[in-house]
Amino acid sequence: MKRGLLVLFTLALIGCGVYGAYFFSQLEKAESLVNKAIISIYDGNPEDARATLAEAAARYNYRVVLGPSLYLLADTFMKEGKYEAALQTFKTLLSDEGREITDPWSVQTVLATSRLYRRGIHRISNRQAEILIQSVETIVSKLAGGTVQDEWGLDALRRELSYIWKRVLDLGFKLHLEEITREELSVEAKTELGLLYLNRKEYERARGIFEGLHTPVGELGLAKVYVATGEEIKGIGILEELMQYDRTGAIRAFYLKEVYEYGEELYRNKRFTEAVKVFEIIGRQSDSMMYADLSLYYVALYYYSVKGYSSALVYADKVLSNGVAVRDEDALMLKGYIFYDRREFVRALKVFNEFIKRYPRSEKLSSARQWTAMCERSIKYLG
Repeated sequence: MKRGLLVLFTLALIGCGVYGAYFFSQLEKAESLVNKAIISIYDGNPEDARATLAEAAARYNYRVVLGPSLYLLADTFMKEGKYEAALQTFKTLLSDEGREITDPWSVQTVLATSRLYRRGIHRISNRQAEILIQSVETIVSKLAGGTVQDEWGLDALRRELSYIWKRVLDLGFKLHLEEITREELSVEAKTELGLLYLNRKEYERARGIFEGLHTPVGELGLAKVYVATGEEIKGIGILEELMQYDRTGAIRAFYLKEVYEYGEELYRNKRFTEAVKVFEIIGRQSDSMMYADLSLYYVALYYYSVKGYSSALVYADKVLSNGVAVRDEDALMLKGYIFYDRREFVRALKVFNEFIKRYPRSEKLSSARQWTAMCERSIKYLG
């Protein structure tokens, strides 16, 4: 009897060894395929990469293989703007109910799907949006909480053994990719959650997230919260500090827009001195952008209103010479007004005639003709 049990145990061990050897040989083949696809991606051959990743996912139905295969496959679609194909692939990855929500590939998939929704590329219902936000909130909570220790029992033992087995597989499956850490995943998830709150105008919840993030994107999110909730000065200050990280020009563009709109608000509220200071900041930032053109015109208009004609002329000329035509018609008419108010009627007449010649289809054409007539009369009777 004992000898029979020993034989059975030995055969079982041999069987496990054979199966284990076969299993890990399969993982090696899958690893080779996925790494081959990664090299194709690096080499700029997405079609070859997709074919290889699809083969890996079809042939090796293991989570450790399916996670990176499906995510990388979807990512190649994303980079080419094939968002529907990417979404279908993401859905396939997330359809595995046995995959943990904090699994790195699951987290990155949820966050990528969220970005598509937040940027208006993928439309979803309000209910789906709520589910998405709840999913990101769960990810943030679980990543922040670390590993939960249960009371020891049969279920806990199964979970522990499952975790050990998963770690064995993960350690044995090496890809030519920089591994993302749990902390990095946590920061990405918190950032996306804050941006989702911001997108839904839940400013206090967004503020709570961004204040705990000490990253450029987190600071940008906090600046947007400040601007949206009437604390423009704080927001603008943060944006100025973030300029050093602005490789794409997106922060600079947002900064100029927000500063300009803040200046407009000050001007509407008759806080002219403060508004001019804001507009002058924009004018110094760039002399060839739309907001600079608009700002310079406001400064010229302000100086004209307080009879600072020399300064008004300087800023009107800056508007006309900066290569942006947004306010050129207004600036040229303003020059005419300035010369007329200074009783330089000949120069004023020259400006209004130039306007008529340069802008024959302008809505201000009738007004320009009336001013030329006024200048001619003034020259005749006033000298």
